[in-house]
Parts: sequence; C-alpha cells; structure tokens
Amino acid sequence: ILNDLVARQRALLAHQQEFMADAAHELRTPLTALRLQLQLLERAPDDANRALSLAELKRGIERASALIERLLSVARLDAQALDVRQRVDLSDLVRRAAAEVSALAQLRNVQVAVMADEPTPVVGDERSLLALVVNLLENALRHGPERGRVSATLEHTRRGARLLVMDE
Repeated sequence: ILNDLVARQRALLAHQQEFMADAAHELRTPLTALRLQLQLLERAPDDANRALSLAELKRGIERASALIERLLSVARLDAQALDVRQRVDLSDLVRRAAAEVSALAQLRNVQVAVMADEPTPVVGDERSLLALVVNLLENALRHGPERGRVSATLEHTRRGARLLVMDE
C-alpha cells in the first residue's frame, strides 16, 4: 500500500511539473506580444498613433489575462468539474480563438483566415474547447513561416463538425 501511495504521489508531482512547464511555454508568447505593443506605444509619433497603440496594448493585456484564467482553470480542473453537456457554437468559438491569437499573428506578420460562417452547435466544455482551438492556432502561427497564412476552416460532415487548422 505504501509503494502504491508513493507511486501516485510521484505521478501527481510529475503531472504538476508538466503543467508548470506548459504554462510557462503558453505565457511566453503573450508576454512577447505585450512587450512589442509597449514598444510601439513608446515609439508612437503622435497622439493618434499613441491612442491606437494603447488600445492594442489593452487588448493584449486582456488576452493575456484570459490565457492566465484558462491556465488556472486547467490547473483546477477535475473530471467532475468538466461540463461536457454544454451547448457551444463552435463557429463563434473559432472566431474568438482567432481574436486571442491576433497579437502573435501580427508579431509574425501572418494572416489568420477563419472560415466558420455557419452556426455550428456542438456539445462540450466551452473553456476546454477554446483552449484547444487557441493552442492549435498558436502552434500553427509559431511553426509556420513568417509573413505566411494560417487558416481555420470549420466543415460540416455526416459525422459532425470538423475543424481544420493549417499553416503554409
């Protein structure tokens, strides 16, 4: 029994360390984008450009805060807390995810195209699905070429919805 308890404790510690490494990795991109936005604000030549840069910086802070909230939710998540019976419009969720990665796209000069016009109701946990789509888009942005294009296409099939995220 003691060996089993020690093994479970080791597995829990390994899981927590993996989560911390993933969280640090996920936070690196928005912090880089915030630094860039701050530099643009500092270099703005006039009040109009400063106002635009300040607005973009505020949006970047909101996106970083949302990411932190998602990471905290994942950290607290357990099987009972997951509401998998929630109805979610996947097309709206994909557009929101694209908005969350817009700073990274701008930083890498990548165009993000979303083809998700038709409402697409699915059943799932909204926060988890949003985190999944944001992660897919961020990976495509990070690993695709600069000055490229990333597309998120939502398709309807006989079996349900299919989301395709592609870079060049």
